[in-house]
Amino acid sequence: MASPYPGNDKVGTVDMPDSMLAGIESKKPGARRTLATAARTSPLRVVAGGLLCAAAVFAVNSLRGSASSLPLPAHWKGDLGQGAGAGATPSQEINGSEDRFDWSKITPTEDFEFHPCFGDYQCARLSVPLNWNLTSVSSDERLALAVIKYPAKVPVTDSRYAGPILLNPGGPGGSGVSLVLKIGKQFQVLADPHDDPGAPIDDSNGDRYYDIVSFDPRGVGATTPRMACFPDMAAYGNWKSSAPSGFLLEASEYVFHESWARSFAFGDACARQRGGGDQPNIIHYMNTPQVVEDMMAIVDRHAQWRERTANKMLRHPSHRGLSKDEVYAIQERTAFQPGEDKLNYYGVSYGTLLGQTAATMHPGRVGRMVLDAVVDAADYYALGWTTNLQDTDRILVRWSDYCQQSGSKDKCPFYLETAPSGYLPAVIAHLTNSFMESPKPLPPSDKFGSWVFGYHNIMDYLMRSLYQPFAKAEDILNVLRWDSGEAVEKAEAWKAHGIPGQPSRRCLEAGPWSEPCITEQGDDFSVTGILCSEGPDISTVTKDEFRDYMHQLQGQSDVMGTYWASIRLSCIGWKGRPAWEFKGRSLLPQVLLKDHLLRNRLLMASFRTSTRFLCDSSLLIYAFMDLDSIGATTANPILFIGASYDPVTPIRNARAASKLFPGSVVLHHNSEGHGFYRSPSIDTGKAFRAFFQHGELPDPDAKPAEPEYRPWIGCVNRRTNCENRTEEDEKLWRALEVMARS
Repeated sequence: MASPYPGNDKVGTVDMPDSMLAGIESKKPGARRTLATAARTSPLRVVAGGLLCAAAVFAVNSLRGSASSLPLPAHWKGDLGQGAGAGATPSQEINGSEDRFDWSKITPTEDFEFHPCFGDYQCARLSVPLNWNLTSVSSDERLALAVIKYPAKVPVTDSRYAGPILLNPGGPGGSGVSLVLKIGKQFQVLADPHDDPGAPIDDSNGDRYYDIVSFDPRGVGATTPRMACFPDMAAYGNWKSSAPSGFLLEASEYVFHESWARSFAFGDACARQRGGGDQPNIIHYMNTPQVVEDMMAIVDRHAQWRERTANKMLRHPSHRGLSKDEVYAIQERTAFQPGEDKLNYYGVSYGTLLGQTAATMHPGRVGRMVLDAVVDAADYYALGWTTNLQDTDRILVRWSDYCQQSGSKDKCPFYLETAPSGYLPAVIAHLTNSFMESPKPLPPSDKFGSWVFGYHNIMDYLMRSLYQPFAKAEDILNVLRWDSGEAVEKAEAWKAHGIPGQPSRRCLEAGPWSEPCITEQGDDFSVTGILCSEGPDISTVTKDEFRDYMHQLQGQSDVMGTYWASIRLSCIGWKGRPAWEFKGRSLLPQVLLKDHLLRNRLLMASFRTSTRFLCDSSLLIYAFMDLDSIGATTANPILFIGASYDPVTPIRNARAASKLFPGSVVLHHNSEGHGFYRSPSIDTGKAFRAFFQHGELPDPDAKPAEPEYRPWIGCVNRRTNCENRTEEDEKLWRALEVMARS
C-alpha cells in the first residue's frame, strides 16, 4: 500500500555530503553526536522554538515579530491551504472557502439563539459577564462569546440525544470556531456510534449522539471585545517584520537586549489601548478561571435551549401522535435543571489545563471529559514552563530508528546501512545550522517580492514536524536536503503563511483602532494576554535571572530550550493583571448574587463539597470551601491521553495529573506528536468512542495503543496491513486521517 505521508513516493536518493556525517562513526555503534554536540560546530548552538498548546508561537511572534508562526496543536492561524488572507480571521474564511459569515450581524443574547452559518453549522453570540468575579450581576459590562455548533444527528426529543461535547484546541489562544469548522465533523464520527441513527427506534444499545460545540475564548477570533495592541495591520506587520526572531535570542547581546525591551514595549501597547471603539480592555478578563465560567454558562444556556426546542417540537404536528407518557418522558429528559447538566469536553494541550481547572472548580459537573497532551497545571500557573521539554529531543532519536527500519534511501533520504543507533539528530543539527550560515534565497514572489528562507524558518518547520509527525515528518527531511523544486515549493508555502497582510479597505475607510482594523489582525496577541495573566507578576525578574532560567531550559532540550524561554520573556513586560487570579483550589471566587445578605449566609455555611448550586435560571450561586490545590473527586472519571514522546507535554504530566483526580485513567498512545490524532491510531479512536458512548475507561495496565503508520516505515498495523479494515475501522480511520492533516 502506498505510504499516506505526503511526498513519500517522491523522495530521491541523493547522497548526503560527507560534511553532514562528520563525527558519525558508522562502525562504532556507541559513537554518535547528539544534536547539542553537532550544533557546537556552528557559530550558534541549535536553538529552536516550540510551544505549549501553541503558546510559544503567538507569545514570541507578538513579542518579537518572527516572520513565520509555529504550528498549533489543533489550530494555527494561516494554516497551509486554509486560505485566510489579509483581513480574514480564521472564523471568517475556512479552508479556502468563499463562504464567509459576518458575526457582527448576530445580536448577542443571554440565551442561545442559533443562526445558520458556514453551510451545515449553527452560530450564536452568547452574552456573559465580562468579569465573573463580581459580587453583583448588575454590571453593564458584558462579553459576547462566538459559539459554533455542528448539530447532532438526532433531534433533542430523541432518547439518544446526548447534548454537546465542548472542544478546546489549545493555545492558549486557539480558535474553537476554526477547530470545529476544520475537524468538528470528524470529532463527531469518533464520539458517535458507528451506525447512523436512522429513525428514532430501539435505544437499548445506549447509543449517544452528540452536538459538537466550541467557542472562541476571550480575546480570540470573533469573541468581543478583542485585544487591541496596534492600530491596524500595517502597524502590526511593521512590528513583526522589524524584530529579530525568537530563535536567535542568544545570537548576540544586542538581540537579547532588544528582545527584552520589546517585551515592555508590547506590554505598554496592549495595556494602553482599548478593544476597538469604547469597549473595555479585555486583557484583565481573559485568563482561565473566567473561561471556565464561560464554559459552564454555555452548558447551562444550551440546556435551556434544549428545553425550549423540545417544547416547540412537541407542539409540532409531527409529534401529535405521541402518548401522554411519551410526551412526559421527553419533557422530563429535556428539562433544564440549573446546575445539573454535565460538561462533556475534549481539550488538547492548553485545553487540558482548562479542563483540569474546570474539573477542580466544578467537580460535580464533570461528564465525559478527555484531556489529551496534558499540561502540568501547577507549573503552568507558576509561569514556570519547566515541565514540557523532557522528551522533545528523544523524538529525533526515534525518527532515526524509523529511518533505519525503512531499509532504503527510497523511503528515507538519510538512511545509512551501517549507521549507529540514533545518528539522525546530528544530521539534522548539521543541516539546520547550515541555514544559519547560508540562508536560502527563494524565487521572487508576485505577492511578496524578494524573500529568503533562513534558520528560523527551517526551525519553525522542524517544530511543526515534531507536533504533527504523520503529516510533516517526511516533509522536513525533504526540505532540509534543499535539492529539489518540491523542497523549495514547500519552503515558499511555509514562509508565506507567516507574513502579515495589509489593511483591508474596510479598515482604511473606518480608520485606525476601528473594529475592522482590530479584527483583521487575528489572534497573535491573545496567547500573551492569557498565559501572562495566569501566574505571578514577574516584572521584577532581572536579565541575569532570566539567563539562568533560559540555561535551565536549554539543558532540557537543545532543540527547543532557548525559544521556550521566550514564553516567559514575553510576560516580563506584561501589564495586564487579571481581575480574578487562580491559585489552585484555595481560590474563592465571589458569589454572583444580587442579595449580599444571602451571599454572606451561604459563605458562612459549612460546605464540605467543592461546589453547590442553589440557583434559578438567571442566578448562579456557588461557594468553595476547604480547598487547597488542583484536583478533585469528579462526578465522572476523566480520561487522560498521553503520547510516548510528546514535544511539549510529556506523558509523565498525564500520569501526575491522573493522581489528582481519583478514578481517572491514562491511555498511553505509543507514538510521537502533540495530541493523539497527530499520529492516528484506530485503537485509540475506539477507546475514545467507547468512553463517550458508554463511559468505558481503558485498562490502565493494557499495552499502549499503536498508531497505524510511522514515518518512513509506513503501515505498522500487522493485524490489517492497513488495508483489510472492517467497515467501522475504515470509517474511524478516514476521520482520524483528516484530523491528523489539519
